[in-house]
Amino acid sequence: MESSVMSTPEKVLKSIWMTEKATSLTSQGQYTFEVFPGVSSVEVSKAVAEKFRVHVRHVNIVNRRGKWKRDRSKRGHYGRTAARRLAYVALRSGETIDLV
Repeated sequence: MESSVMSTPEKVLKSIWMTEKATSLTSQGQYTFEVFPGVSSVEVSKAVAEKFRVHVRHVNIVNRRGKWKRDRSKRGHYGRTAARRLAYVALRSGETIDLV
């Protein structure tokens, strides 16, 4: 994505990522989002701040490759699960995002 064009939060954030690890990080003030490919941490920071009205301290982005899985209906066939791009967003102390 071009940094000169202002991106809306809907074009940056796909969804909130809720797993056991992501839920445990919320107690530390970190929230996990699935983001679109090619977005930068600056764009994620602006999108989260605009959408949830919070102050973002920092953002870490991780590219997760898909895992190889065996197709149980076809012998010897393997496929890949979808790859994901996750953003770990840390907020200022005392701020939270209501996930409900």
